[in-house]
Amino acid sequence: MCRCLTVDIEVHTPRTASQEEALVAATNFLEQIFKLPENADGVDEELTGVLNACDPEQANSGAVNLKFQSLLLACAAEDQKRLRKKIQNWMHVAHTTRKIFT
Repeated sequence: MCRCLTVDIEVHTPRTASQEEALVAATNFLEQIFKLPENADGVDEELTGVLNACDPEQANSGAVNLKFQSLLLACAAEDQKRLRKKIQNWMHVAHTTRKIFT
């Protein structure tokens, strides 16, 4: 009897061409936030705005970033979930880092 040493699992998210373009644009949009000057408050405001765009009904305090919201809505549902989790993780890291250095 042979046993398998490893199992590789690959998940493929089917996307249309427009969904692929929207994902690239949304990812680039998020990367631009971190190219802001060393202004933690500005980054926090931007992250809150894009997180609010992910779920405006349960929005945190602050405005919804409508530009990001339009990009997000054009993405596949799985990509929307991944982007929201990425933003939540970045906000957690930003808050934790601020606590450490203040």
